[in-house]
Amino acid sequence: MVLHRIKKYYKRNTRSSTKKTARRQIRIHTVSPVSSKNYVVSKRGSNWAWEIAALDLSVCAVSALVALLVYVDDTPLDHWNFFISLNALISILAAISRASLGFTISSCLAQAKWNWFRKRSDSLIGFDRFDDASRGPWGSLWLIIWLRTPHWVAMGAVATIMLVAFEPLLQVIVSFNGQFQVRHGEPQATISLCTFLDVGIFNINTTEPPIRLLLASLNKTVTLQHFDFQPDEGLSSAFSSGFYIISSTDSLPSPTFLCSTSNCTWKTSPTIAICSACRDVSRQLHRRDHYENHRDSVTYALPFVNITNWAESTVMDNDLVQMTATRLTDSQHTISFKNLSTMITAIQVLRVPYELYQYLRWEDMPVTATECALYFCVNVLEPAVENGILQERVVASWHERDMDSYLNVQTNDESGFSSYEAWNNHSLYSSYGDFARGNLLFDIDDNQRKRYNLEHALSLTQNSVGSILHYVNDEIFSESMVWPSSKLPIVQTLHERHNLTEVFGNIAQLVSNWMRDFHGTSRAGNEQEWEIRIQVQWFYIVLPALTISFGYMFSVWIILETRQLKLQPWKTDMVATLAHSADVETGMQLMRANRKGNLRKVARNMRVGLENTRRGLELRIKKG
Repeated sequence: MVLHRIKKYYKRNTRSSTKKTARRQIRIHTVSPVSSKNYVVSKRGSNWAWEIAALDLSVCAVSALVALLVYVDDTPLDHWNFFISLNALISILAAISRASLGFTISSCLAQAKWNWFRKRSDSLIGFDRFDDASRGPWGSLWLIIWLRTPHWVAMGAVATIMLVAFEPLLQVIVSFNGQFQVRHGEPQATISLCTFLDVGIFNINTTEPPIRLLLASLNKTVTLQHFDFQPDEGLSSAFSSGFYIISSTDSLPSPTFLCSTSNCTWKTSPTIAICSACRDVSRQLHRRDHYENHRDSVTYALPFVNITNWAESTVMDNDLVQMTATRLTDSQHTISFKNLSTMITAIQVLRVPYELYQYLRWEDMPVTATECALYFCVNVLEPAVENGILQERVVASWHERDMDSYLNVQTNDESGFSSYEAWNNHSLYSSYGDFARGNLLFDIDDNQRKRYNLEHALSLTQNSVGSILHYVNDEIFSESMVWPSSKLPIVQTLHERHNLTEVFGNIAQLVSNWMRDFHGTSRAGNEQEWEIRIQVQWFYIVLPALTISFGYMFSVWIILETRQLKLQPWKTDMVATLAHSADVETGMQLMRANRKGNLRKVARNMRVGLENTRRGLELRIKKG
């Protein structure tokens, strides 16, 4: 643009031949030098008021934006009650900051060309590079390439390029994440727990005389009482359902809970429960081949149960014993649960997977042995309801009996209670009779009590313990269970259900849930509601912050430098450009270069500087 106007100017003057024009030219060339300090071409560019105001506005807008983001970060979206949306307000503040900063940087880049050539001589093409840089990011990129070395001016060019991503980054700085939050006020979530159990009947039969039992191993006689028992109907139903239901524990009926929002949580909660465990004890089997009644037979045996068949028998034979099982009430008689002091019962099952070996003879069939136990325990649960489904995680469990509990209520030991307990291996079950006992407590370490806030002792009465043990061992299981000779439903279940861990797990879960519902206490929890919260992604603000910093420092530097050089802030003023463009000699060289078609090449090689002349400041070729 500058070179074009110079060309037109000289064409117009060379074609004029009138004396009036010549005299006017002479008068122009004889004007006395003008001080650049007092020379003002345009009132619009006479000061930095607009740029300083725009710079302050940009900083204020981005400061307000940061304050807004700090205020709304991690707050619920429904708390935003402003008349325009949050995203719209962020966009407005970002646009104000970006436009104001862009205006200031553009003016300062335009002014930088005057400062640049006032301080040094350089290629004339640089004047064009500065002018292009003041118009946008593409020109700023070429200015950075032209500078080649780091300079303050490059900071303004970089800031102009970074302004491209300024507003988009600030618009995506806010995201909305849904999460569950505690709901305050009524109603409140509740869940049932069992901290004390007193069910069933286990009473002394006063019509029967006491039992005198000789403990041969101790050479001592003890006196026991006859007890009558009657299990609770709900408990017996829970046991039966556990044996016959075919499902995993995840689909079993849940204990009673109240959660109106379908999403609730509770603190860790202790409850009395029935626990189960199963172990593969096939390695403990002993095989014995023997000959009797003119036939070979094979026996697989554990200490208290065995399975025997003729050696040549197959599954197709009706007399083949496919499973035998026994129940044990003394933990010392078990293989895997010798130290289980709260054991209800243990079942040892020997069987052959007949469906896999239908054509093998008995002597070639593999026999498996499984030992399962049911026992009283205390579980510390971490309940949570998600989408209406209760999930409970066991975070701690205890099953050891407090040996100072479940003792004879009589203060003296005339009946031989201590001797009987030692003889019976402190088992909870007694097949002969029993004593009147106190409540059963669990042995829980004091540190664990404090950790899980077990303020009160969890206990079961003798009614509960006695009725449950005698119902399970006397009415559900027996010492001899054989398939197929026995048609009891429980024997068929043990024979057909290969996953005994699941069977006994179902029993334990159903009975535990019934105990919590029947004789439980309600524990309050927190109801949760789905809440959308505002989340600020702070890393997106890094680039806008750098842009503001670069732009601010560059603008302040240009303003101070302009004042130091005592230049007028001409910036993008075209009148100033025309007034202070190249002198006559420089203009003539450029016109000749233009006629030859190598204007850009000459401008690139021409070194000029902004110097004082008789006509004022002009771009002049530097000699030498």
